[in-house]
Amino acid sequence: MIKKTIYLTFTILLFLLIISCGKNASNSTSPITKENSEYTVKGLDAKYNTVWKFFNADETGNNAVDVVIENGGINGLIVSNKTTKVNFTKDDIYSIADENKNKYYDRYFGYIVSSSDWVGEIQFPTDEYETVGYVYIRNKKNSDIIAGIIDKAPSDKEGIDKGYWGKRSRTDNGLKRTVDVEGDFVTYYENDIQKLKIPSKFFDLSKGSGFYGYTIILGLLYSGISINTYNSQDASILPSIYFEYIDYNYILDITLRDDGVPISAKYNKIVTVISPEDILYSKAD
Repeated sequence: MIKKTIYLTFTILLFLLIISCGKNASNSTSPITKENSEYTVKGLDAKYNTVWKFFNADETGNNAVDVVIENGGINGLIVSNKTTKVNFTKDDIYSIADENKNKYYDRYFGYIVSSSDWVGEIQFPTDEYETVGYVYIRNKKNSDIIAGIIDKAPSDKEGIDKGYWGKRSRTDNGLKRTVDVEGDFVTYYENDIQKLKIPSKFFDLSKGSGFYGYTIILGLLYSGISINTYNSQDASILPSIYFEYIDYNYILDITLRDDGVPISAKYNKIVTVISPEDILYSKAD
């Protein structure tokens, strides 16, 4: 499979209101009153200072907005499914003095965000050739989330070719899976209930042995998803497709002290195969 041959491996996060329901409550535990914390460093490192492009995990995800990192803070993030802007100052962003303890998901340097209303994470790639980071921050008081990717050097993306467009389904043991590939979005349903909706410009054309189609090559958000139109003999199966959907649960379990200072941030690795790579989706006759 091509994703295993590409240097940049990827991952997935559910998003929109669907991720909000599925993962909203899992990113911090109840505050603890008295506990020493290693999170003594405040603010984002100055090496990240620049204008980044933020691609939201919602209906606007094909169109980036500018966010600015400066003075240890980040300005201009947008709440998913809303137009509300949120800024975080240096005092809202924490890390540990021992840099090795800030490394998450194998190859990302992470900062913990904790303000009066928000808690979550901002991740930056440790590889100098990668430009895509990841944001997942939830509101402590309601169901709002800020989920998306930040990219300091985004390339022009054309989205998915028209030859791939169309709705395809597969039913097994009473479960109907549907993938709808459109010009702007790729949407996945189970028994006609929407489970995932990804902006098409997050996909890149990829090819390799037994694979010709689209994968998400950059960042943590949406990794584990691909659209393949080749079989193992490198022959096209269009108009049918293979659609792979794996959830790697890329979200930190964050524990806060009662004053809002982080105490711990752990990744509980849970891999859920929602649509295996060998499931064939076909158009209706």
